[in-house]
Amino acid sequence: MTAIDHSVEPLVREALAPAVSFFQEREWSPERALQPEVATYYRKVLAVHANGPETGACSVCQLPTCPDWRDAYDRLAAAGEPMAPSQSSRRRRD
Repeated sequence: MTAIDHSVEPLVREALAPAVSFFQEREWSPERALQPEVATYYRKVLAVHANGPETGACSVCQLPTCPDWRDAYDRLAAAGEPMAPSQSSRRRRD
């Protein structure tokens, strides 16, 4: 399991303006952009809170529809961010 970097929590709290749900239509604007550290934090939340293939539930909270996963997904989607790191950023880490 991937550890979540809690040092970005102040940035996350700052970014917690009401998120736009996947089904709400709103125009993207630059003020919706996430700081890179916050986007990385949300991507880690997606990885950590993903449904396990055996159980079909979040491995952390044991719910099939994890609220943390949904929130991270909605916030990345509202900001127009990809759900996974780009191939170029993966190569830089290797």
